[in-house]
Amino acid sequence: MTPYADAADLAHYMNPDAQTPEVPPLATVLLRSAQQLVLDAIAGAVYRVDANEHATDVPTHDAIKGAILEQASAWQLGGVDPRKGAGQAPRQVASKSLLGGSVSYVADPARDTYLSDLASGQSLVYSAWIILRNAGLITNRVNTGGSGVERFNISQRAYDPVTGVLEP
Repeated sequence: MTPYADAADLAHYMNPDAQTPEVPPLATVLLRSAQQLVLDAIAGAVYRVDANEHATDVPTHDAIKGAILEQASAWQLGGVDPRKGAGQAPRQVASKSLLGGSVSYVADPARDTYLSDLASGQSLVYSAWIILRNAGLITNRVNTGGSGVERFNISQRAYDPVTGVLEP
């Protein structure tokens, strides 16, 4: 699988105003994991691909690349290595005791859920999801073959499993 984006793309995406943006640490790991996550999210989408399995339609290609860069950027900014999973999600300490040896953490369900999802490496960040949804790659609509939809004719010939021949 060839990458949609490289480390230089991620550096520029994260700091578009810099003349020579620095490549973030783990850029290749972040991009590889983000690409797998994005492609899994759009597994049900229908679009034409080239020999490298990349979308041939420029807006579709750009949306996939943009979602990958957005996901990798979110991981980078959150200090997440997607290979480590949800166990790396930081927790905010509310109080400590020295001799009693106790620590209590701040309970913030929304924050904890977001950080756990981000750190798990198994969930798209909302901004990446929106890029894909706006491009029509993630939808809850059923394709009914209406106007503007490309239709592919599927062969209706019968297959004989004994002879291995398709009927004419």
